[in-house]
Amino acid sequence: MTTAARTFKSTSRLLAEAGDPPEWLWANFLVRGKLTLLTSPAKEGKTTLVSTVIAAMERGGSVAGSAVAPCRVAIVTEEKDNDWKPRCELLRSAGVMPTGDHVAWSTDPYPAAPTWDDWNLFIASLAEVPADVYVIDPLLHFLPPYAENHSSTVQRAFDPLRGLAERRNAAVLSIHHPSEAGKGAFNFYGGSAQKRFVDILAELKRLPHAGLQDRRRVLSAIGRYPPAVQRVIELNATFSGYTVHPDAILTDSFEAGWVVMKIVLEDATERLTLKDLMDEWPPDYDAPSRTTLRDWIERAMKDGLVERFGKGRRQSPYRYALPGKKFQRFGLPPFFDFEQEDRERYG
Repeated sequence: MTTAARTFKSTSRLLAEAGDPPEWLWANFLVRGKLTLLTSPAKEGKTTLVSTVIAAMERGGSVAGSAVAPCRVAIVTEEKDNDWKPRCELLRSAGVMPTGDHVAWSTDPYPAAPTWDDWNLFIASLAEVPADVYVIDPLLHFLPPYAENHSSTVQRAFDPLRGLAERRNAAVLSIHHPSEAGKGAFNFYGGSAQKRFVDILAELKRLPHAGLQDRRRVLSAIGRYPPAVQRVIELNATFSGYTVHPDAILTDSFEAGWVVMKIVLEDATERLTLKDLMDEWPPDYDAPSRTTLRDWIERAMKDGLVERFGKGRRQSPYRYALPGKKFQRFGLPPFFDFEQEDRERYG
């Protein structure tokens, strides 16, 4: 049907012809017949979370505070059998996954960069496997190179996935870690394209400035089916399940980041550019992404905590300092005629 030849229906007819309410296979995250994209930086625990959900689908239960239905699962992964063996053995020994026979595995990565023909054949082969949930881990490994960089190629990638979900009446879970540090599920390569082509966007990330040994994560989901959720979860000591911390307060990342940024600005011997701030960030603290740091600076200026100098141009970049902080250029007499850059750098 073209845009010039549309048909219309009444609200009563729409309600009568509409399908059943969404059938949740993992409440808030996976819906039968729909697409979910789970995004997180590399090595943040996506695969651990997904393996726990898959295990719970053998009998049903709950993972990270959301009910899980009994399901058949088909998973394709870049990892090899030896990578998954310890996870499966751990989940079996913990009693979470008695046999694991509800899962069909494909652990054979592409030998070379896939083409669009490879992608379409890949989806067609998935459709031959009976399953309630299809898992692709990670999505970019199976897509042609640079497919995530443009909205038209993002659509070309997701259209077959939607066809798979609808044809098999199954949930499709694609796992993705963005190509740029600090960009999450709600803002990564492809612009807003994923928001149009995916039904649920989920994100897993560390608590702001949490240490490497901290097993707590922030798990969020937003999509076509309310309500949106955001909760703090913690991987248990046996790596087989999660505790939900319902009373946890998600501290504004700016509040924690400003403590460190203020230290850097206090120790500065000149007004700092954005790059300078990142370069001088203390190694004892997790460094923010460039985008996050820029947001913090904007917030600090709005609150009167930071002053900005310069014109934001190549020859006159923006520089930042604490309000009223004085700097001295050593080795030059006070009557020395500073160039513009020096005036912006030192005041």
